[in-house]
Amino acid sequence: MQVQFILYDSFGDPLEGASVVLLDFKGMQTTIGDATDKDGNFQIYNTSITPDSKLRISHVDGITIIDTVKNINFKSIEMAPITLNEFVAIGKTKTKLNWWWIIIPIGIGTIIANSKADKK
Repeated sequence: MQVQFILYDSFGDPLEGASVVLLDFKGMQTTIGDATDKDGNFQIYNTSITPDSKLRISHVDGITIIDTVKNINFKSIEMAPITLNEFVAIGKTKTKLNWWWIIIPIGIGTIIANSKADKK
């Protein structure tokens, strides 16, 4: 069976790079699938696809859609964006230290240690 559709965002622009995967009868991902092209088009032909087969369509900019082939085949589909009210950003930074010195007083003596920082 042939499956084809066009995927748009909420502004009516084609949605490139959306993942489309056939799900098995348990709802698990199979190896049959592809991605939408630069114009939002998706087309695949596979003999194991039936009108009642389920497809999962997902994109980083929108929600995931799971629906049967008969409901989405030969249609234009709009994916609504996910709206976040809050988010947490986590980042890393590198220090530019080449050498650092530690002086640790112990009793009467002093231990001096130096170490070269990792350069990455």
